[in-house]
Amino acid sequence: MQHFCGNINLPDGVALTDELVQNVFFILMCSEVKIPIQIVGPPGCSKTLAMSIALTQSSRVPFTTMMETRYQCNPNSSDTEIENVFKRAEIRQDKNEYKRSVVFFDEGGLPREEEAALKVIHEPLDHPKVSCVILTNTALDAAKSNRTLILPHQSVYAHYSYKQDGQKNRGDDKERIRRLSQLIMGVLYNRGQAQGTLQYKITEGLAQSFISANEYSHSTKKNLFNQRDFVYFLRSLKKRCAREGGNNLNITSEALLGALRRNFSGIPHEDFVGLARMFLRNLDMRVSEEILLEDNTISSIRDAISKDPKNIEEQSREDPNTSDFRFVMVIDPTDNESAVSLLKELNVVDECDVIRVGRFPDDRKSAAMNSVLARMKVAITQGKTVLLVNSSELDSCFYDVLNRYFKVFTDTSSGRKRFLAQVGIGSHSCATVVDPEFGVIVHVPRSQLGNVPLPYLNRFEKYLLSFDQAIHDFVTKNLPPSSRNQFENLQREVLNFSQEMQKSSCGGFLYGCRYGQTELSLLLQVAKQTKLNDGKITIPFADAFAPDTAGDALLTDTQLLQLQARRLNFHLLQLAPPAALFLAQNLPKAYAKNYLLQQDHFNITSFVRKLIYNEPKERTNKWIIYTRAVPDLTLRTSAETVLKHISGNMSNAECAMLHLHTFASDSACVEELKKLQNKRLLVISADMRNCTQSQVSI
Repeated sequence: MQHFCGNINLPDGVALTDELVQNVFFILMCSEVKIPIQIVGPPGCSKTLAMSIALTQSSRVPFTTMMETRYQCNPNSSDTEIENVFKRAEIRQDKNEYKRSVVFFDEGGLPREEEAALKVIHEPLDHPKVSCVILTNTALDAAKSNRTLILPHQSVYAHYSYKQDGQKNRGDDKERIRRLSQLIMGVLYNRGQAQGTLQYKITEGLAQSFISANEYSHSTKKNLFNQRDFVYFLRSLKKRCAREGGNNLNITSEALLGALRRNFSGIPHEDFVGLARMFLRNLDMRVSEEILLEDNTISSIRDAISKDPKNIEEQSREDPNTSDFRFVMVIDPTDNESAVSLLKELNVVDECDVIRVGRFPDDRKSAAMNSVLARMKVAITQGKTVLLVNSSELDSCFYDVLNRYFKVFTDTSSGRKRFLAQVGIGSHSCATVVDPEFGVIVHVPRSQLGNVPLPYLNRFEKYLLSFDQAIHDFVTKNLPPSSRNQFENLQREVLNFSQEMQKSSCGGFLYGCRYGQTELSLLLQVAKQTKLNDGKITIPFADAFAPDTAGDALLTDTQLLQLQARRLNFHLLQLAPPAALFLAQNLPKAYAKNYLLQQDHFNITSFVRKLIYNEPKERTNKWIIYTRAVPDLTLRTSAETVLKHISGNMSNAECAMLHLHTFASDSACVEELKKLQNKRLLVISADMRNCTQSQVSI
C-alpha cells in the first residue's frame, strides 16, 4: 500500500498522510472488484481528495479506468434521486464495458434518517452492477454498514483512552502528534522529513497547539475547528512566509498571527487572543502586545473578499484543490440579521448581491427556489460577490462551488485557467463555469450554528461579526484621537449602566433585544453622527423622549460626558419593561421621572399620537412596540377599529395596517410595503404565535 501510493505524483502542498494512503488504496481495490466501501472520518482527512487521486490513478496497471457518477448528498435527498444515480451509472457501464463505472456519494451521512432516502441503495449494494464509494463524517446505520467495507478514521479530537489507574493514556497524544506531523511536513515542507531542531520544534509546536485549539471555541460552538481548518491554516502560513521573504524554515510571528486570523477566527476576540498566545507560546515566538490585542476582524473579511487584481490573478494561477483561499462565513450573534446591516454600513462589501431564501411558506416552493438558484448561477459565471442569507435550503446545490471542488481547464482563446463546478438540484446537475472573481459571504446566526452540518461549516473562513468589532473599526478609522478617548469614556458609562440594570432586573432589562449588542448599536450611531459633526461627540436621538439639551456649551467635560451618557441611558430605558424599573434599587430619580413622565409604556395610543403630532426635527421613523397578545390586533375587523382609535383624526388615506402572518411570500410582503410607503402611519401587526423573528426582520 505504501509502495503503490509512494509512486503517485502529488501536487506540492499535499501531505501523503496515512489517511490519504489508505483512502486511495482501498478506493482503487474495492472499485476494481465491486466491493462497496464506506470511508468514515472527520472533515479534512483527505476523503474527497483521495477520490480525485484514485480517478486519475485508475488507468495505471493493473486497474480498470474508473468513470465517476457523483452525487452530493444533502438533508433533503430523496430515494428517487439516489435511485436515478445508480441507473445512470449502470447505463454508463453498459456502454463502456472496458471501464469501471463508480457511484460516488459525497457526505453520505447528511440525508435525514427519518426520510430513509438511503434505504434504496440496499439492493445495489447486495447485488452490485457498478462499484460504490460512500464518504461520510459519521458511520451509516447498521443496515447499510453491514453491506459495505468500512474504512474508519479517528479525529485528532477523539476522546482519550484511560489506564487502569484512571490516568489518561499519554500514548494517545503521541499518536495524535504523529498524525498531525505527517500533515504539517506534507504541507509546509512538501513531504520532506523533519531535519534539525528547528523543524522538529515547529512541527511539534503546531501539532500541540491544534490539539488544544477547540478549548477556546466553546462560547461560539463546541469543536468549531476541525482538521480542514488546520490544513488551510498551514497553506496560508506557508504562503505568508514566502511573501515576507522568509522560507519554510523561518516562520515569523507576523505570518503565524495572520494565518491564525484567517483560519481560526469565528470566536470572541478575547478567546482568539488566548488561542494566539497558546500558538505563540508553543512555538516560542514573541509579538508585541499591541499587535496581539488588535481586533482585525473587519479588515480580515475585507481581505478575504478583496477584488484586488493581484489576488485574483494569483488565485486563478493556483490549483484550487491546494490553494489557501476559502469563502467567508459571517457568524451573527443576533437573530435579526444585524451582521448583514453592518457589512453594508461599514462598506465591507461595496458591490454585493444579497441573495436570500424567503421567510414565508411560499418561498420554499420549487418556483421560488429555482429563481434563487438562477440568480446564484448568474453570479457564479459573472464573478460577482454574493451575500447568502437564510440559504440553508439551497446550500447543498452549491457544495462543489463553496468547497472550491473545481475541474480545471485552459481557455484556448486567453490561455488562462478556468474552473468548472457541478451545480444543480437533487440528481439533476450541470457543469457551470466559475469566474475566478466570484466570491461568497454566507450569513449564519450563532443561535443556528448547531444546525449547520459540520462538512459545510468547515468549508469557510469563519468570522464572528458584532457591533463590538464594527465600533472599533469605525472609531479607529474615522475619529481623531481626542474624540476616541471621549467616545471610549461614553461607551464605558453606558455599558456600566446597562450591566447594573441587567443585574438588578434579573436579566430582564432590554425586553426583546440582545443584551450587549443593543447598547453597542446605539453607540455606533453616535460614532457616525460624531464623524459628521467634525469629531464632536453628538447624540443623534433628539426625539420626543430626550431631555432638554439647552446649555450644553456651559458644561465642563465631565458634566457633558455625564449628560451625554444619561441621554443614551434614557434611550435604552425605552426598551425596559416596568418590572425592570421597579426592581432597580439604586436607580437615580431622574431616570424614574423620565421613564414614568416623558415616556409612554402603559398606553400605546398616547405613544403613537405623540410620535405623530409632536414631531421633532430628527427622529427615527421605525418603532417596535412589544405587548402581550391583543386579539383585536390579529382580527381584520377589529384591527380597523384599533387603527382608527390610535391614529386619532387621521383619514384612511393617511394610515393603514398590515398583518404579517397573512403573507405567503417575501415578494408579496415587500410589494405591499412599497404600495404603502407614502402613508403617514403604517402599523404592522406581528403575532409571534404565527410569525418568526426572521419575518419581522424584513
